[in-house]
Amino acid sequence: MTERFPNLKVVFAEAGIGGLNYVLAACDHEWECRHLWTEGLPTRPSEAVRRQMFVNFWFEAEGIKLRQDIGIDNIMWEADFPHVASYYPNSWDAVERVLDGVSQEDRRKLLYANAINVYKLDVTNLDEWESPRPHFQGARQAAVTPTHASQSEPVGEAR
Repeated sequence: MTERFPNLKVVFAEAGIGGLNYVLAACDHEWECRHLWTEGLPTRPSEAVRRQMFVNFWFEAEGIKLRQDIGIDNIMWEADFPHVASYYPNSWDAVERVLDGVSQEDRRKLLYANAINVYKLDVTNLDEWESPRPHFQGARQAAVTPTHASQSEPVGEAR
């Protein structure tokens, strides 16, 4: 599918990242052992994932430790609100715990920059988002508009 549609972006929302390294290793192993490039799968599975697929996290500190293996540009934070597993209203405390020791550049990508890129969001107040804060003081509200959305239809509402 990724070979036929190289511009397709796939987001595995609410799937987590904990087991992704295992899945990538297993798929690459099968690709190599079975010589699947001779069967119409020219691209190593992990390369296709890094090129076109994205995953979300909200509590998986162990997965974040392996972020470079997954691909730092392929991971986005999710709040998981309104599900019972969500940390809301203490989401920022969970973010700080999970991202403890993560560089500011990686935090920027994980928390918002990757989502801006994947969803092609036009963010009008990015300076506010990039201002470092010791603790989250309420929800940051960015004026975002998907570039593909109709101006007459609010995003996220049923049609």
